[in-house]
Amino acid sequence: MLVAVASFIPRTVVSGRVGGREVMGRMANLFAPARYRSDGRTATVQLGSRLSVVTADQVELAGGRIVKIPTNCRKVELLATRGEVRVLFEGAEQR
Repeated sequence: MLVAVASFIPRTVVSGRVGGREVMGRMANLFAPARYRSDGRTATVQLGSRLSVVTADQVELAGGRIVKIPTNCRKVELLATRGEVRVLFEGAEQR
């Protein structure tokens, strides 16, 4: 019975791989869902109502902002906070 209850808890962290890089999405709000869909070449990360698309060389955020991924980067993180999605490469925030 406990397993059935646990399956209804929204996931606030999602992850996968695109182009050999780890891609992680995290929600700051514990009650907003996070989703990850990928075909291996492109990942769509939904954090709450915000959608981001990650390819092998860039991150496209909601609103059309594009952030290029450095070639030596192995980990891309998307962190949804109030009103924005922050992009981190290897733990360092990108503007």
